[in-house]
Amino acid sequence: MNRFKWALVLACALPVVAVARPADAPRTEDRHRDADRSTPDNASDPGSAAKTDAGPDHQAKSPGSFTAEEREETETFLATNSPRRWNALKSRGIRVNRFMVARYLELRRLQADDSDLYNIRLQEIKADDEIFGQARLAASDPAAKERLHNAVAALVDLRVQEQVLRIKKLNELLHAEQDKLDRMNKNRDKIIERHEQDAKKGPLFGPASTDVDRDRIEAGPSSEPSE
Repeated sequence: MNRFKWALVLACALPVVAVARPADAPRTEDRHRDADRSTPDNASDPGSAAKTDAGPDHQAKSPGSFTAEEREETETFLATNSPRRWNALKSRGIRVNRFMVARYLELRRLQADDSDLYNIRLQEIKADDEIFGQARLAASDPAAKERLHNAVAALVDLRVQEQVLRIKKLNELLHAEQDKLDRMNKNRDKIIERHEQDAKKGPLFGPASTDVDRDRIEAGPSSEPSE
């Protein structure tokens, strides 16, 4: 994966466990139910996009743009990977809402961008659902207390694994950027020459008009000999 794309994943990926988290407590459920009720029934219709978002970029990603198919996929995902929470939500009349769909789509994009992180997140969702189920039984079932402890331990271990993976990827990104900086320093004179040549060509947006051009000019191939 492109190192800059991975950095974006690290910075922007939301905690997907929150997809199935509205049933933690009545107060949390009520909050999500209220949010869902504030969504028009025709929210899956692209024409019903929310008008309160600031700026065209936000409007392009409006919850109103979610399709019926995406909502159905979200419900299938919840029923498969977080059945206890999902059943609890349904029993209180809570349907799939725009926030659940948004988190599901984040997870789907994460699956395409980084399968390792996706797999950990998926296991976290399942462990979280196990915790939810056992916590409701622990008060009256001694065996459930042990199952609850094991489930919590499993979730903590998964989050440690996620953190290890994040640090590994960040180190890879750091090393790649350091390598680029080293090559820029070694090839300073050639970089200057390339920028001058590019400027003489008179491109519309000036020297190194695209990120690709800039990387090519400033870094060059890693095998390029230094002067």
